[in-house]
Amino acid sequence: MRNQLKKLLWDWRGVIWTVPCITIAITSWRISGWLQTVEWNTLDIMFQLQPPEADDRRITIITIQETDIQKLGQLSVSDCTLVQLLKIVQAQQPRVIGLSWYRDLPVPAGCEELIEVLQDTPTPIAIKEIKKSIEDPFAAKVNPSPILAKLEQVSTRDFIIDRDGVIRRTFLFPVVSEQEMLPSLGMAVALEYLQQENIFPTVSEDKGWLQLKDVVFPPFNPNYGGYVRANNDGYQILLNFRCSADSFHTIALTDILSGHFEPELLRDHVVLIGFQTARTKDKFYTPYSKGTIINPIQIDSVDLQANLVSQILSTVLDERPLIKVWSDFEEYLWIFAWIVVVAIWGWKNRQTKNTIKLVGIVLFGTAIAIVVLIGISYFAFLSGWWIPLAPSLLSSIGSTIFIIVYINVSMLQEYNTVLETKVQTRTKKLEATLAELQSAQEKIIFQEKLAAMGTLVAGVSHELKNPLHLISNFANVSVDLTEEMREEITQHLPSSKQELTNNTYQYLDTLLENLNEIQEHSKRAKDILQVMLPHPHQQSCDYQLSNIHQLIDSAINLVFHSQKNRESNFNVIVVKEYDAAIGLIEIIPQNVSMALINIIDNAYYALLEKYRINNQTFTPTLKISTNNLPKVITITVQDNAQGIPKEAIDKVFDPFFTTKPPKEGMGLGLSIVYNLITENNQGDIKLETEPNTFTRFTILLSKKAVEFPD
Repeated sequence: MRNQLKKLLWDWRGVIWTVPCITIAITSWRISGWLQTVEWNTLDIMFQLQPPEADDRRITIITIQETDIQKLGQLSVSDCTLVQLLKIVQAQQPRVIGLSWYRDLPVPAGCEELIEVLQDTPTPIAIKEIKKSIEDPFAAKVNPSPILAKLEQVSTRDFIIDRDGVIRRTFLFPVVSEQEMLPSLGMAVALEYLQQENIFPTVSEDKGWLQLKDVVFPPFNPNYGGYVRANNDGYQILLNFRCSADSFHTIALTDILSGHFEPELLRDHVVLIGFQTARTKDKFYTPYSKGTIINPIQIDSVDLQANLVSQILSTVLDERPLIKVWSDFEEYLWIFAWIVVVAIWGWKNRQTKNTIKLVGIVLFGTAIAIVVLIGISYFAFLSGWWIPLAPSLLSSIGSTIFIIVYINVSMLQEYNTVLETKVQTRTKKLEATLAELQSAQEKIIFQEKLAAMGTLVAGVSHELKNPLHLISNFANVSVDLTEEMREEITQHLPSSKQELTNNTYQYLDTLLENLNEIQEHSKRAKDILQVMLPHPHQQSCDYQLSNIHQLIDSAINLVFHSQKNRESNFNVIVVKEYDAAIGLIEIIPQNVSMALINIIDNAYYALLEKYRINNQTFTPTLKISTNNLPKVITITVQDNAQGIPKEAIDKVFDPFFTTKPPKEGMGLGLSIVYNLITENNQGDIKLETEPNTFTRFTILLSKKAVEFPD
């Protein structure tokens, strides 16, 4: 059972990792409020995409526009003009009249008749302002008309503006104070209209919410739909706007006063009176405003009240849906479901080895899921449900990206495991092959050594045969002469001493000549042996990581130790300037060491010669420095001796050329140094000199492998 569970978890590991990671991310973003504006925008798009609705002909708006103000020649509507307007409207027998502007003070020219008209007009409803918007709690308050306040025909006109400046919700009953709760203007007008239909407000049995007929109006809460910790003071609902700006009849004020209107537009209608002019600065943005980016459309306060009245009446009388939302649990379950669906689709196709094809398949499935999600959200909105579209889209996209990345990482890990297995297998085979090759190589090398040794012995024997033969012959002759001299001495011992002496000297001279010949041929044999020793450029050495500063120090110590007895009271000052940035470099250490020894030995010799000439005023100094350049390192060896003549500079590295006396050197040292540096180590060597001042050799070595210190 345990093994089966492990296998199940392993088989679905991609989904198990994707779902919680994306769920936590989306949930965190949503709770923090980062997605609130995005969700508002998706709601606005839904409003803009919904099909046109039938106009609500129960509502007529009498508008006071800029042209009306110009015709009346008044900055605002005077009391007398208002009296004339109300008499004309009242004569058409409307169901209810709503005044959507503030009228707390008389407007000249005042008219005493206004009080009588307001008292006789059935249900004229004016407004007061508690605060300008829910985001501006310290705004100034405006009182209602004192006459209508006494008649208790007063409502409020407070609006709730979201942080992006758009109105999406409104008050049914804003909280005025603990002692007073007034309905909004739209709510008051709608209630008055419904009372004439024998529909009165009640309290729902289950949650105590407002109920009109069979329709319950659920109040807005802080996390309603896409909102996060929003202000829910009073009794709020989401506005279900009419899709067209021409959804209501409108009549201009001057047309009413002049009688140019159809009475049927007022009879038994809701009549709202309000300003539609920029002069009042009473315009607001709605979800439809964002449909025009260049010049966003704003609507007036009276239009907002008309939308609220229409929403209440249509919901109660025409079964037009309110905008409802799911509970928080249902919303997060919906988001979670889309994460799981996309993750399962992607993980199911993980066996696709081609990465581009895999991405295409997963994106195709995600695209279908997004289309289905948008379709469900759109049709749900048409039925009055605002479901979380933006978080679901983001979760689907995030799940897609995560599962693709996870699948590719898993594939790379599998490839890596396969490659490691193959490498291990191949390594074992190579190790076995290498062992066989090494064994065969050792046998071949041993056989070659035997052959080379035989060739060498044969060559040496051939070269030494003649000189050794002569040495043998002269040695035999010397022996014979010695025997003869002995016999002569024995035979002539009694003879005269003069004769004995002459013969003896003659024999001795001959013996001396023989011995000289023996020495000469012995020297030749020694030279032959010396020539047959390996020349430096014939040596086969491997590159090794070496510390150049240690090689320099070893070369200095070796040269100075070998020369210490050549001259008493001769001391050389050695100045070392090493670049600490130089680490290990890949060189043939034997060759470089031999080159350094040769150059330092020549410098020592030159310093000693100058010291013997100017020992009182001369301070022999040897300066050795290193420098770390981007591609090479340099080693500089400089002495302050006599220098090299200009005519000899171009010949310094030629074989058998030397500036030393004949018995002091053969002229091969710098030639060997040049070969060691340029051929064996792929480097270069440069010479700089000033007669009677200095000689400077600069060695350039390529940094095949450099390790810098921490």
